[in-house]
Amino acid sequence: FFNGSATTGIYTLSLHDALPISIMFSLYSYFRFFVKFKFRVNWKLLKSCLYYSLPLIPYAFLGKAQGIIDSLLLNAQLGAEITGVYYIAMMMVLFFSVLKESFNSSFTPWFFQNLNKVANSYINKLIDISYIGIGLFALGVAWFSYEVLYLLSNNEALIEAWKYTPILINGIYIVFLGQLFNLTTLYSKNYTKYLVFSTLIGVIINVTLSLLLIKQYGAYGAAVASLVSYTVMTFIQSIISYRSTTFRFNYKLLVLISIIVLILSYVPYVPLEWKYLFIVKLSFYLGLIIIYGRYIHKEFNVFNLLLTKLHSLNPNKWNNER
Repeated sequence: FFNGSATTGIYTLSLHDALPISIMFSLYSYFRFFVKFKFRVNWKLLKSCLYYSLPLIPYAFLGKAQGIIDSLLLNAQLGAEITGVYYIAMMMVLFFSVLKESFNSSFTPWFFQNLNKVANSYINKLIDISYIGIGLFALGVAWFSYEVLYLLSNNEALIEAWKYTPILINGIYIVFLGQLFNLTTLYSKNYTKYLVFSTLIGVIINVTLSLLLIKQYGAYGAAVASLVSYTVMTFIQSIISYRSTTFRFNYKLLVLISIIVLILSYVPYVPLEWKYLFIVKLSFYLGLIIIYGRYIHKEFNVFNLLLTKLHSLNPNKWNNER
């Protein structure tokens, strides 16, 4: 899936290997499922689905555009060399993005199923604790990106990508907050049409700030432009979310957590000798993980919860129930 370039150290995703797999899966799905069912169009349901989903298409498109504008303008103004380094920082942030998207994929169905059925205080507790946990992972990426890049590459120019990681990781962390806010908007159905304005304004701000900041501050300017545009986008999404349902997030707490993560993520910039800074980062990070783990265990008794889940997967029990 990946084609590497030995001269630049940059990797790009190739789609030609994925296309045959997609075709094979489509054929399998057709003969396995479609031929066994009789399909008809429910026009009323189709109209409802289109009313809900069509406004999300430009919203998603602009969201994707917002994620690449900073690097495109950086390349246009300062060239491919610095953009390649910036791209490495974006790849470091990608690990965090995979985690947040995995959480969204698992939490969204639960949220839709339990909203208005489970106490809002319990839902908020899950959201707050999850946001802290994802924030700890973001801190890990921001704090140890230098060490990871140092182990993976002997190219000093590429290792410099760590400098942009803390800023970029905060932008994606704010995006995650916006995705949490969007849960109520998507649930309400009637407010999805307004989400496009959040990404549209975000794109405009990203382009404007990138044009203003990149020439003077280079890749730092591109990263800051991205962070500011994501922050404004999330703020607009919080307003839409607030109006969409009666559910209320712990807004003050979520903002406080975001600020704390923002401040702590810049610890790698502290002018200390590397070995001393590494000891400080590692000690502090392990301490945060231990505190968070103990709190999670106290609130949810994780060990017993895992045993219950494992017991539910017992094949003998499953066979007996069948």
